[in-house]
Amino acid sequence: MLTLCGSCVACSSNPVDVVCTTEVVPAIVVEIRSAVTGAFVAGDAWGAVTEGSAYTDILQPGESNDFGTLMTLQGAFERVGLYNIRIQHDDFKPWFRTSILVTANECHVNTVTLTAMLVPYASSERLR
Repeated sequence: MLTLCGSCVACSSNPVDVVCTTEVVPAIVVEIRSAVTGAFVAGDAWGAVTEGSAYTDILQPGESNDFGTLMTLQGAFERVGLYNIRIQHDDFKPWFRTSILVTANECHVNTVTLTAMLVPYASSERLR
């Protein structure tokens, strides 16, 4: 009997029973918000996922809410690793996270979702 897995998590302890989807899954998803207002600010943000000096992936637009506001950036599609993440925005201080471990299951990577609460620059700190 063949079992289909809607979420790509193994449906059985027997790997022969696993059927994977063809979707490409991001290893890293970062929800980006203002630490002051809680508003999504991913639309004007950019960033990268790195693993040492050997790998860099520029984060791409991810999910938007019902109002069309970009909520997330994502990257390192279908790639396991130990990552460092940097998010930047002209109006906020840079946000960093290091040593984010991404593993895999039988079908895809196990996506790690983070929330970046960006702190605004004080008027005297603003870099232009």
